[in-house]
Amino acid sequence: MSRISPVRDFVTVDISSTDFTSSNGFNCIYVGTTGNVTVLKADGSQATLPNMAGGMWHPVQGKGIVRSSTTATGLAVGFS
Repeated sequence: MSRISPVRDFVTVDISSTDFTSSNGFNCIYVGTTGNVTVLKADGSQATLPNMAGGMWHPVQGKGIVRSSTTATGLAVGFS
């Protein structure tokens, strides 16, 4: 079983008008309110993670969050 590293730093995500991208990528997502999150993966493809639980960090790696298909709110991405 792998161990999840603590969040060293994080930024809040605003996708109210455009997609979010991170030049260095991220390794976890905080979801404030339950919903779907579509992640832009390192290879450029997208993956929708349905019904992600709110109020917690999720160990998900990516380089962006896609606005058009994300319904979760109160998002942040973390770096460890």
